This record gives sequence, C-alpha cells and structure tokens, in this order.
Amino acid sequence: MFVIHHMKDHRLDRMYSKTRLALVKKQFSTYITKYRYWLFPVVLFGLAVASSTELAFSYVEAKQNLGSRYPIVAFQWFLSIIGGFTAIFAGYASVTADRNTGRLPLILKLPYSRNEYLLQKFLGHASALSALLLLVLSCGFLVCSFVLGPPPILAALAFIAVSVLYILVWLSLAMTVSMLVKTGRRAVAVLIPVFIGTGMLWRMTFTSILTPIFGEIPQTISLLITRLVPFRAYLVATNWLTGLPNSHSYGTSVGQDLNAEFVSYSTIVPLELSNGVPWYLNEWLTIPILLFWLVVPPLVATRRFNAVDLV
Repeated sequence: MFVIHHMKDHRLDRMYSKTRLALVKKQFSTYITKYRYWLFPVVLFGLAVASSTELAFSYVEAKQNLGSRYPIVAFQWFLSIIGGFTAIFAGYASVTADRNTGRLPLILKLPYSRNEYLLQKFLGHASALSALLLLVLSCGFLVCSFVLGPPPILAALAFIAVSVLYILVWLSLAMTVSMLVKTGRRAVAVLIPVFIGTGMLWRMTFTSILTPIFGEIPQTISLLITRLVPFRAYLVATNWLTGLPNSHSYGTSVGQDLNAEFVSYSTIVPLELSNGVPWYLNEWLTIPILLFWLVVPPLVATRRFNAVDLV
C-alpha cells in the first residue's frame, strides 16, 4: 500500500510540478483534445451559419433590417443556450472529480495552495473553452461574410469579447457549485435548474414572491430584475454592442421588430416605458452584472472550500 501511494505521489509530482502553470496546461490539453468538446463549436457553427444563410431558422425581416450584422445575432441566439450548457458541463465536476478520486489531497501536497489549485483549474478550463469559442466565431463570421458581407469589425470584436465573458460566467458558476457539493451528479442537479430558471422563470418567480410583500412592482424594477441574471444580461449587452435597441430579448426577434408597426416578438425598453429609460436600465450596466457573476460567487464559495476537510 505504501509503495502504491508513493508511486501515485511521484506521478502527480511529475505531472503537476514541472512548471508554475502545470495545472492550467494539464486542464487545457485534456479538454482541447476531447472530441465531445469539439461538438460545441461544430454544432454552434452549423446552427448559426444555417440561420444566416437561410438554410434554417430564417428571420427574413431581421435579415433585411440588420444586413451584415445578422450573423452576430444568429450566433447570439444559439450561443446563449449552447454555450451556457457547454460551460456547465465543462466545470461541474472540476473539483468534485479530484476530490472523489483522491487526487485533490495529493495535489495539495505539492506546492499548491487551495486558492492556487482553484485558480489554475479555472484558467485551464477557461482557456480551452475560449479557444474553441474564438475559433468558431472567427470561422462563422468569415463564412457568413461571403453571403451577407463582413460584419462591422468593432461590433464583431465586442460581441466576441462579451461572449467569452458569458461563457466564463457559467464556467465560474459551475466551479462554484462543484466546490460546495460532494459529487458531480449533485452539481448537475443544481446547475441545470439554475440555468433553465434564470433564462425562463427568473422574472416570473421573483415577481410572484415580491408582489404579495410589496404590492405591485413598478415596470422599471421588473425590467431591472429580468436583466440581473447572466442569460438576460448577455442578451442586453450584445444587442447594445450590435447597435440594436435596449432589449433583453433575442437579437433576431428585436431585428424582426425594428420596422414593425406593432412589436410582437420582443421587449424593447424605450417602447415599453413612456416616461423614458431610467439610468439603471442602461445597457452598459449589464457588463458589471456579468462581472459580478464571474467573480463574486466563486469568491464566496472559496472561503467555505478553504475551511472544509477534503478527506
């Protein structure tokens, strides 16, 4: 038993102690070489390009209104869902797997603190997902430019940056849950309802709780509540960067309604509020909201993770 334990320590020492960022490199190489993670860019590329080239999911009015900007909102549509799920499944077992297999206590015997371990695990996952996302968006915009013309450079670059941030938010939340629970199955059981709920049920649930307590909620506050979650904050931010009106709806739907006499597909804030848009509904404020979800939950979870017994 001592020999086996010593051999395991020696293998881990060689694996993780060669360079200061050994864990980052190990995580990156592990995930970038797994074929199932390549399904993310392949599926995202196929769906968004199919929508942009009218092979499927055609939004004729939106395409006419947006022109070369349409591929940006096509990618937004699918990335908001597929990207979130991919990040969740990339990070849900990031800590629990090491903990349940006994690797975590052994890794921490090497020159890593718990904070360094968590940071490098996150950076390894983040670099792999970011690389795949940059690849698919670059190739997608290039292919779509032959059909609709090249998208505005600044808008495309800003969209890519915020999309990477959005993916990392869900990766961060997945790792947060992975720190707090003991098994990957429990992490998934928490993360999937959270993802679905924040996308579809957040505003309804929140208002149903607050209305009996405070009475009727002002429309501006209801709209603010809607965009406090990553999914809606991402839509608001990318709509803004693409040059669309202030809205937490999909850009494809907003594009449909740009010249419509009656808005039927989307919620466009300036049309909803007759007295003007208050400062707290400005689109740029959704960037700090995304940064909050990226940083604060893992920091809170790290304090608990540093205090628990990992054996």
